Amino acid sequence: MIKPVAFVNQGQQLIGVLHVPDDLKPKQKAPTIAMFHGFTGHKSETHRFFVQIARALCNVGFIVLRFDFRGSGDSDGDFEDMTVPEEVSDAEKAITFLSKLPEVDDKLIGVIGLSMGGRVASILASKDSRVRFVVLYSAALAPLKQRFKDGFGSETVEKLEKGEAISLNNGWYMKKPFFDTIDDTVPHDVMSKIKAPILIVHGDSDQTVPLEGAAKGYDIIKGLNSKNELYIVKGGDHVFTAREQTQEVIEKTVGWLKSLDLKAIRQQAQEEAFAPSIDYSRPWFHGSPQRFSVLHEGSTVTQDEELARVFSHVPTLASVSDNGTIKHDGKRSGFLYRIAEDVFPEDVQPHPCSTMQPGKEWVTTRDLKVDLIGVTFLTPKEILTNKEIEELRKKAKNKIQ
Repeated sequence: MIKPVAFVNQGQQLIGVLHVPDDLKPKQKAPTIAMFHGFTGHKSETHRFFVQIARALCNVGFIVLRFDFRGSGDSDGDFEDMTVPEEVSDAEKAITFLSKLPEVDDKLIGVIGLSMGGRVASILASKDSRVRFVVLYSAALAPLKQRFKDGFGSETVEKLEKGEAISLNNGWYMKKPFFDTIDDTVPHDVMSKIKAPILIVHGDSDQTVPLEGAAKGYDIIKGLNSKNELYIVKGGDHVFTAREQTQEVIEKTVGWLKSLDLKAIRQQAQEEAFAPSIDYSRPWFHGSPQRFSVLHEGSTVTQDEELARVFSHVPTLASVSDNGTIKHDGKRSGFLYRIAEDVFPEDVQPHPCSTMQPGKEWVTTRDLKVDLIGVTFLTPKEILTNKEIEELRKKAKNKIQ
C-alpha cells in the first residue's frame, strides 16, 4: 500500500509517499526507512530508482518514506535557495515525522541516501542517534566547495557576490549560500561518530562522484561495526542505470538489511531510551526577534529547529498537530540561531515551566555563543485563526478548572 503524506519544516511543506507492507496488521509496528534523494533529484529519482528500492523493501516488511527536500519535486520552496544544512534539517524532520506514526517502530528507523542525499544521510547519522542503520548509494562524502569553485569564472563569482542565482545546467540555478555552506560538515570528518551499521554501495565507473571517496569513507568506518561494508558494483555508473545494476543494488540492499539483527538493535535503542540523558551533541537552536552573538544565561533553547523558529515570532499561543505542524499567534519576523559551541549536560537544564512534551524546552545555565542561521518570516498557513485561538483558550481554561 502506498499513500501520500506531508509534513512541515521551517514553515514549508514537504511532500512524500509512504510505502506500507500490505500484510501489516492493525497495531503492528514495522522497521522503517527514510530515503534522501540527490542534487536536482526528487522522491522517485532517475529511472524511478527510489520507487524500485522502496517497493522491494516494502515487500520484505519495511515501511519506506520517499519525500522531496524543500525546493525539489512537489515540496515548497525554490531549488536555488537550498543548502545542505537545510536538507539535513529536512531529513531530521522526516525522522521526527516517521517516529510519530503508529505503524512505525521508532526504535528501528534507518536511512538511505543517494549522491548528495548520501551526504545528508551520513551527516544526520553522525549526530542523530535515532538513525539505527544507514545505506549510502554513490554518496558525496568528500569536500565539495573547492570542486565547485574551480569551475567558476570571475563573472560567476561577481553574480554570486551580488546575491544573484547562477545557472548550473538543464535549467537549474543556485545561489551563494549553497556554496558557502556545502562543507560546513564534511562526512569524512564525522563518519567516525556513526554508531549504526553502514552499507556503502558505489559503482567503479561513477564519473560524478569518484569511488575514492567511498573507499576513504569505508576506511574510516570499517572497524566501528562488524556489519559495516563497502560493496562495489562492477561497471556501475552514478545512478546504476543499467537494469542489471539496479537489480544488483536492490538485492544487495535487501540482503544486507535482512542480515542485521533488528531485535538486538531495537533492544539497544530501548536501553538508550531509558537512560536519564539526551544526545547533547545534536544541534541546539534559539529563536528571537533580536540580533546578538551571545545567548545569555537563562535563555530558552531546544533541539527542535522548527520550534525555535516559531519562538522567534514571540507567540503567546502555539499548537502542535499530529504530523508535527506548529501553528501559533506570533506577529513579527525574527532570527533563528544555532548554538556555536559544544553543549554539555551542565550547560542546560529542563525548562521548569514548559508546556511542551519532556525534552523539548531547555534553559541555559551559562552564556553561549551563537551563529545566525537566518531571518524568519511569517507565512499565512502557520498563523492560528481566531476560531483556533478561541478553542485553545477554552482547552487551557478547562485544564485549570
